[in-house]
Amino acid sequence: MALTTIELAEGETCLDRFFADKVRRKILRPAAALQIQNVHTRAAVLNEVDGWADVLGEPIESTPEGALFVVDWATTRFLRVNCPSTGQTYVLGVPAEMTTVKDARAWVNRGATSEDMRGMES
Repeated sequence: MALTTIELAEGETCLDRFFADKVRRKILRPAAALQIQNVHTRAAVLNEVDGWADVLGEPIESTPEGALFVVDWATTRFLRVNCPSTGQTYVLGVPAEMTTVKDARAWVNRGATSEDMRGMES
């Protein structure tokens, strides 16, 4: 019996690939994609099946800078942002104390604000 070799992206695990396949084939609900550890694989799967709404529900705050979510099945909150250069959507876990998109973005960027980040683009 021949074994099949599977190419994994950098940082991707076999378990990531398992969950991604099951969500894509609609065997598991999009929320199962949260088991995927690799952020790029998780985002790609949720974008592909349009699963963000299923996973996150309605945001507690939404601004042009992102959206902040509280979900009943987690002790953290989630910040959804779009990468300005690639257009890719990412959802990042942030501490439950975060109450605004601005605070959550600053926490993710280790204290740097959106204004600080814009200043570094030149």
